[in-house]
Amino acid sequence: MRKAILQVVVCVLCGVAVGGEVADALRELKSDDWFARRLAQARLKRLARRYGDAIYEAFQKEKDPDTKVRLLRLLTAAEYVSPAARREFAAITRQLMTAETERIQTAANRILALLQESKRPFRSIRGFLARFFAGNKPIRVGVRVVKTELLGGETLNVTVLLKNESRHSGWAPIVSINAVGRLTEKLRTSCSLKPEVICQNGRRHRVPALSPYIWLKPQQTVRVLLTGKPPVGWVTLAVDEVSPVPPLVSLVRLSTEDFPFAKVSVSLKTEPLFVPPPPEGRYHDYLKLRIAGPRTVRPEQDFSLLFTARVRWRWYLRRFRNCSLVVFVRNGNTLRKVCVAEKPVVNRNALLLMWSVRIKAPRKRGTYAYQALLGKTIGTYEGGMWAPRHTVEVR
Repeated sequence: MRKAILQVVVCVLCGVAVGGEVADALRELKSDDWFARRLAQARLKRLARRYGDAIYEAFQKEKDPDTKVRLLRLLTAAEYVSPAARREFAAITRQLMTAETERIQTAANRILALLQESKRPFRSIRGFLARFFAGNKPIRVGVRVVKTELLGGETLNVTVLLKNESRHSGWAPIVSINAVGRLTEKLRTSCSLKPEVICQNGRRHRVPALSPYIWLKPQQTVRVLLTGKPPVGWVTLAVDEVSPVPPLVSLVRLSTEDFPFAKVSVSLKTEPLFVPPPPEGRYHDYLKLRIAGPRTVRPEQDFSLLFTARVRWRWYLRRFRNCSLVVFVRNGNTLRKVCVAEKPVVNRNALLLMWSVRIKAPRKRGTYAYQALLGKTIGTYEGGMWAPRHTVEVR
């Protein structure tokens, strides 16, 4: 108790001392001595951010034109905001401190409109926001996957739970998820799942583009739906634990040190979730992929598959003549690499590339879908193209 009282007394005494320093500097600002005025301006510049109201009050009462101009320049350089403007800006920024994204987007648009207004003294929205954001503490946010859905093999939906794990309120980033699909040990596919809506109280809210953050109270949770095209292969999820810089902060040209970035802790499933099927015949218009082979085979029978790629222009033959072809087989939810065809046979007259592979049929009876991935190298999927599916029945 004594320690707390002592701290209060020290703070009061420091405030009185600094307040007296402001008053002394204001008196010396009117001095006839040029050096005394320069020292006073330096002292006031150092105190302007914390004691701007006292300097602003002296500016309003000042009658000497020269001293009034010096105070105006000093307050403008410190981006001081008058009490009336602070009340106006506070009503706008309070809309950012919510989980309702419509209000966040409206407030962000209003801030951008204020930035585009002609500059007026004591109405610096940038100075106000720097103090507004710096006055809030960062929070710790927990991210947990609660649901995954694969819709029609073309859309991957992931629902995550964001929770404020701190004892105080703060801004939580609306995270993005990177989905990685593993086809083989070296061959992986990836895609970025973007947050679409925030589910709260049974309602869905669009993610604000200018400020993808929501205000969470202690232990408050919200659901976020992320969607995107699924990668191919055994899928795992990863979240970037570094909070992104809001576009609003960049547009206002604030220092990243002013914004209270949250600390993100991730708890995602590391086991493979599922295997989305490869896209059906996805390739560019300058190349047509085809596959030919038997439709019915016996168990463990050897059979051949012929993959062809007809290009539109001759110079594409040089581009793809060293490309490898990775063949996969799918049965139910399993996707397995069968073989790799290293180099194609090139028919220059027909503008045709051909890969021929010899495959042994599975032992179990059933229906199997064979498909090949054509890429620049075995280790990359970027720019890769999938051949159409070839269904083989083992009976």
